[in-house]
Amino acid sequence: MIRQVHDFAERMGNKTLMKELDQLNQSVTEEFNNVFSNSTTHCYDGCKTQTGLVLALSLNLAGATTTQTQSLLIHDITAHQNHYTTGIIGAKFLYDELKRAGKEDLSLTLLENVDYPSIGYYFANTLEAATTNLWELPDAPFEGTGMNSRNHHMW
Repeated sequence: MIRQVHDFAERMGNKTLMKELDQLNQSVTEEFNNVFSNSTTHCYDGCKTQTGLVLALSLNLAGATTTQTQSLLIHDITAHQNHYTTGIIGAKFLYDELKRAGKEDLSLTLLENVDYPSIGYYFANTLEAATTNLWELPDAPFEGTGMNSRNHHMW
């Protein structure tokens, strides 16, 4: 959001606002990294989730450690036999971040998977193949009926 307002201020030629927004962005980034990043390992969320890494990257909060954070994300995906472990929020940004890291090939591998967990699993599983929509949960046939849409609006 700060970046968008900064871009608007730049188009208006408001250098004072641009400077204030740059300072705010730097402050927010530092605070975010102080709370959520390990300065030694460059992990976000303790490297427990791919989503933590993806969000830090997509929000441009990794800063000077972007390359290391990208490497951690790629390593985690490959450690999971080329599968994502994100939920819907992380999945929204995952493929863009792999592209920014120059790993379009890994994005394609993820998209070509048909075993669990993968987008292809929604359609290729023998229990309840999706038709034209993506489910709320990638393992929907195992999760029962609660909070388990087969036409999820987030997708």
